[in-house]
Amino acid sequence: MRKKKEKSRKASSAPRRTNSIVIQSFDETPNRFKSKLDPINHLELRDNFLERGQIPQFQIRASHNQRARHIDIKFDLLPEAVAVLEKVCSMFGSGDVFLKKTFGDKITVDEATDKVKGYLYENNCNNQVKICWSKDLLCSGKMCWHGPCIQANRPEARTFNLLLQNSKENMFLSEHGIICLADHEIGTHYLRMYNDGLQPWFSQRQQFGIGRLRSKKLLETEEGLATINTMLKAKHQLLWKPALLYYTACKSLEMSFQQLYDHLGTYVRDSNYRWKLVMRVKRVLDNVNDVGGYGKDQCYFTGAVQLLRNIDETDFVLLYSGRISVEELPRIRRLARMNCIKLPTFLQDVGKYKQNLWNIAVVNNLVSKDKLPSKRAKLKKINISVNIPSAKKYSKSCQPSKKTVRTFCNRIAPQSSSIMSPIPYSPHKWMLSKRPRSCPNTFEKSKEKPQPLWKC
Repeated sequence: MRKKKEKSRKASSAPRRTNSIVIQSFDETPNRFKSKLDPINHLELRDNFLERGQIPQFQIRASHNQRARHIDIKFDLLPEAVAVLEKVCSMFGSGDVFLKKTFGDKITVDEATDKVKGYLYENNCNNQVKICWSKDLLCSGKMCWHGPCIQANRPEARTFNLLLQNSKENMFLSEHGIICLADHEIGTHYLRMYNDGLQPWFSQRQQFGIGRLRSKKLLETEEGLATINTMLKAKHQLLWKPALLYYTACKSLEMSFQQLYDHLGTYVRDSNYRWKLVMRVKRVLDNVNDVGGYGKDQCYFTGAVQLLRNIDETDFVLLYSGRISVEELPRIRRLARMNCIKLPTFLQDVGKYKQNLWNIAVVNNLVSKDKLPSKRAKLKKINISVNIPSAKKYSKSCQPSKKTVRTFCNRIAPQSSSIMSPIPYSPHKWMLSKRPRSCPNTFEKSKEKPQPLWKC
């Protein structure tokens, strides 16, 4: 009996394939999926802080140069972030109520897996992405890819893994939230990663004048685009979470770990979520009681505001050609291979997609209603009518047949001609250049034939 139980446990941990989609579950996230900025034993440190009040001392594998890469914190968009937070508090009372009403009730892991599988089939990604559930994942979701080195330039040999947090702390593990998370991870990160492998600059970005994959501009465009795509199908399209991340980074320069944790209680009641916010900012410090923090999480709100304030000037289809920033769009316009890329379903209608972005910008007070694009008046199609002299003036011998008159009318004013036609049709130009042989001639023919000049 013991042997049978051991076999059953091993089989449950092994990956299972359902309809060409591989699904795995981990109690502990593998090291290949972890970042060097992830603290070691963060679950134990969280329990000690919440239950005993013990201030944590984080240990991370990142070097000092990697810690200082995004140490600078900006205050440019602090008024916009505070306005979003105050609007959520005035409408819902707290961020916890906002999340519940925005993403719906909680669902099980099996129900969430079925919805993610349906999303993959809908976007034709079922044979390329693996779904991995992990209990100790720091974030709600994460997209990773592995394969040969970039210089090998073999995109077909790459494997993609969608990591999802399997715990009650995952705010997107809900009825509508799982689809919003799929728009973030699959509809944005995965498709841009996949399309980037098909472009000529994939293995030689510097030779084409394109920035590095870890550049700050690319990070803002990548996460900003994913942020606004997350709110496309949400019931309330307020950018509360990215605004809170931006606000937390700004307040870290004034407060210690404990002070910042207590201060965020005005916007969030959930103690676990507040711990995660403060941990993400203070994890790079040797002593968390010092002021300062990690400003990388500001890219979510910064990139979203940049895109929402330049909707008409941004080519979103070209932006999906690869992992590129907004500033690099003019450079790659003639280089990008657009006939082989994949686009998400919500970008099939670009006009409708931009209209949704305008709604998000107005709801978050990022654009005034006066600057919204006016609805263009639809022009009515007006058929061109041409008066043709009647055939009664001519004798029966010169009178054209009905078929000739019908073809003549269609050639002058075809049925499909209208003001909306992209190539305007000029009947006068045709009449001067060509005329059917059977067309009647109103001028009398001269009886004497003209003589050549050399006989005169």
